[in-house]
Amino acid sequence: IFVEKSAISDIAQDFIYRIHLNNAMYFDQYINKEIDIVKSCLTDNTVRFEFVKGETLQSICLDFLRSKNIDGVVSLINEFFSKYYEFLPNESILKKEFTWQNKTYELDEAATFSSRCINIDLDLANIIRFDEKYIIIDTEWIFDGYELPIEFCIFRTVNNFYVKNYKYLKCLGITLEDFYQKTGIASNLNIYTMIEKD
Repeated sequence: IFVEKSAISDIAQDFIYRIHLNNAMYFDQYINKEIDIVKSCLTDNTVRFEFVKGETLQSICLDFLRSKNIDGVVSLINEFFSKYYEFLPNESILKKEFTWQNKTYELDEAATFSSRCINIDLDLANIIRFDEKYIIIDTEWIFDGYELPIEFCIFRTVNNFYVKNYKYLKCLGITLEDFYQKTGIASNLNIYTMIEKD
């Protein structure tokens, strides 16, 4: 069984090619790791992935929310990113200033930048858990690790999850600021928000 994404325009064809190119570049970094990606193959204007068993982190977190278990949501997000941090090499560095899309940003506090590529689209719907392993199923938005802080990946994941599930979280009395705090994002929020808007 396969899952396919096909291009229906010239612009879309570039995206399809980038998904496959990033997948090929990223794949070897995850061999024998607790985090994995689905290997792709490219034919004409279509990228094909093997079907993956398991459940998305989005689905698992929704079950937690329905049972009013915010701690389960936070624990799962923190567990995934702790594995993601473990994957990073020793060459990771701390810095306060960086340039992204021709704009220079200065952080309030120094953040970690990786010497490896980072995926900034770690939406919980793009991550499947199966047999205690996390499998990333989208590799479109990957950049050089020195371009953006690793914490920005967490910020995007947390922010996107909150927006998608605002009604559940509001009923539990959880504000976006609360959610940031619970998932360990306590600094540089103004800069990360600015980058996300850009």
